[in-house]
Amino acid sequence: MSLDFQFSPKDQVSLRQRVLADIRMAILTGKLKPNDRLVESNIAAQMGISRGTLREALRQLEQEGLVISESYRHTRVANVDEEAIREVLFPARRIIEVFMIKKAVPKLKEADLEKVKSIVKEMKLGATQDNLSLVVEKDIEFHEYLLNISDYKSLIPLWQGMTGQIRIHFYKVGLSKDLNSIAEEHEELLEALLSKELDRIVEVAAKHIHL
Repeated sequence: MSLDFQFSPKDQVSLRQRVLADIRMAILTGKLKPNDRLVESNIAAQMGISRGTLREALRQLEQEGLVISESYRHTRVANVDEEAIREVLFPARRIIEVFMIKKAVPKLKEADLEKVKSIVKEMKLGATQDNLSLVVEKDIEFHEYLLNISDYKSLIPLWQGMTGQIRIHFYKVGLSKDLNSIAEEHEELLEALLSKELDRIVEVAAKHIHL
């Protein structure tokens, strides 16, 4: 693990989620680099948490494809392959999302549409503030919320396994991309959802998921 980076202590409020978010962000922002070893005893001591709580977070990050477990309770940061993201993960993500969104559309209620509206609103706020982290996380939340409405929840772990590495891609390209354009793309998809026209929704969703 990088010697010049340390985690801060944590309180007990939503502890697992905060630990998960901190380690994930350290990976996404490059504070923890590919192949860095994450030694449980060191990280748990830095954060002031139990190893059990830490292991729960690391298991989630492994499912997201951001870390790889090794023997003797050590874990290392995964080495994300940009070619694999471009040639495999994005096409696979498009297939899964378009399929699941198509299945979710008939189940959308007004409360769901209001929730999606609020996510897009926060994304637009993040874009105006040039807050890359907020835009990326709201992007992921937007899609995950829709997928959870479908009856195909068994596909969500597969989608989550792609999302971790796609997140890294978002953080890399987001630094050179207009964040407002990301928010505008989601606003276009929201407008399609509000129209409740299935063909239009599928067309916009397929176009939306790109590198």
